[in-house]
Amino acid sequence: MNYNRDLLYVKPTNNYYATTLQTNVDSLHTMLYSMETLQHLVTCTEIVDVNKLKIIKKKHLVEQLLRQPQLKQFQFVNNLN
Repeated sequence: MNYNRDLLYVKPTNNYYATTLQTNVDSLHTMLYSMETLQHLVTCTEIVDVNKLKIIKKKHLVEQLLRQPQLKQFQFVNNLN
């Protein structure tokens, strides 16, 4: 399958079969797909608003701002990881 993402995968040995690689990539895609939800993103993200000198951490406000097509000037998305 073709997933629209870039993955860096390090092969553990030189004798590594393409089917094993594809199985591992499929497993990674399944795991990442379940984790890449808006709720998980909102949990680990904050918005830094330099205009108001505030850091927005409330989940519903972060979600509301992330759903906008574009943030205002000097509003930055900060990932907490």
